[in-house]
Amino acid sequence: KANSLPKTSVVFEQDLYDFGSVTEGTLVNYQFKFKNTGENPLHITKVKPSCGCTTPKFSEEPIPPGEEGFIDVSFDSQGRPGVQSKTITVTGNFEGKLTRLLKLKGEVERAESSSSE
Repeated sequence: KANSLPKTSVVFEQDLYDFGSVTEGTLVNYQFKFKNTGENPLHITKVKPSCGCTTPKFSEEPIPPGEEGFIDVSFDSQGRPGVQSKTITVTGNFEGKLTRLLKLKGEVERAESSSSE
């Protein structure tokens, strides 16, 4: 669908979010913001995370020229200790390539087992 729409340019505030170090079980939330800097409405047609532990929500209505939109991303760190690098592929009627890659990275510290002493 994005291929058949008039193209527009978009600027993301940032395309990488480093969440640092969190304890396993923490839900990491981040909002990637962008602005339609072109002359046509921006249509985000698909947002696909690299795994099921990452859930995106996004502006589904067309973003008029000069307006801002967002992609909210949640990463569930439960059962995922260690260094993490997750990607979110965003498809839209962008000038040039129809996809943009957003990234979440950080480290998940293993949760301590509760033990009675």
